[in-house]
Amino acid sequence: MIGGGIAGLQTSLQLAALGVRVLLVEKEPTLGGHANLLSRDSLTGDSIKEWVGSKVKAVAGTPIIEVATETEVAKAVREGGCFRISLRQGSVERGVEADAIVVATGFNLFNASKMPQYGYGRYKNIVNNLEFEELLDSEGTTSGEVLKPSDGKKPRSVVFLTCIGSRDVKHNAYCCRVGCPVALKQALTVKERYGEDIAVYVCYIDMRAVGRGAEESYRKAMEAGVIFLQGQPSEIRPGEDGFLKVELFEASTGKLLSVNGDLIILVAGLSPNVDLAPVLGLEVAEDGFYRVEHPKFETSTTNVRGIFLAGTAEGPKDIGETLDHASNTAVKVAEFLLLDERSLIK
Repeated sequence: MIGGGIAGLQTSLQLAALGVRVLLVEKEPTLGGHANLLSRDSLTGDSIKEWVGSKVKAVAGTPIIEVATETEVAKAVREGGCFRISLRQGSVERGVEADAIVVATGFNLFNASKMPQYGYGRYKNIVNNLEFEELLDSEGTTSGEVLKPSDGKKPRSVVFLTCIGSRDVKHNAYCCRVGCPVALKQALTVKERYGEDIAVYVCYIDMRAVGRGAEESYRKAMEAGVIFLQGQPSEIRPGEDGFLKVELFEASTGKLLSVNGDLIILVAGLSPNVDLAPVLGLEVAEDGFYRVEHPKFETSTTNVRGIFLAGTAEGPKDIGETLDHASNTAVKVAEFLLLDERSLIK
């Protein structure tokens, strides 16, 4: 199992429940992946960090799951029906054998500095959605207070820009699936906490409120006073009185608008993470993610027999979709092993 985010954790636990021994390899010091950066679930309000912690604890308490953190796959070769894999931990390398490999390496958050017109990395008060999630977290650096990075003061106006790096032929042409729900959750959280003290705007191309509870959140946000503007801003520039000026053509009114915000959140999309393609011999599809056997019916199997995908390594997904895909992958791996005469579960 390559990757210790929620897809890797879920697939490992499901396989272990079926009696399959798992070696879980994670390049970072801790398990949990991007989910460790999230505060609370938008639908239930439950702590995502606590939920991830319960998954990590379950993995640690499963005897047939071995965990190797700060470890990377340096080489993998299929020989005699199994994979001979070289693992690197610092300056130390060791070899292992496996009957199957699951790639659960997740996604890369789109680097918003690739769109210089939005000022990411140039202005302190422009952050991405994961950085803003830290401000919303009661266990974060600001104890859940929304404060400007520039001076530590409460903003007067917060502006969200969705589809950063997504639905853009110059970057990622596809919809990232999670951007609109994330913007809704974060915008509504700010409005519920601060009311009229902070003006909240969401600039969007199309509001794709998909998933359970997302449409309800959209309506609730409008009722709470979040202002929705349909349009992609052309540029962000310094304004007067410490504000940043966001200019856009608002499609529903047909007018050119200028919005002042002293904290801007760029809701960045999910980009492919295919670093292991040359190591494992995996093909990459036109959208930049790993190629699968069939984009609708066989989304866990790859062009290499015995190598499977789980979670957002296959394509954009929210947490629920990631867990479902990971569970499906575990079944696919188990089926594969049952048909393999060297299977560990025979």
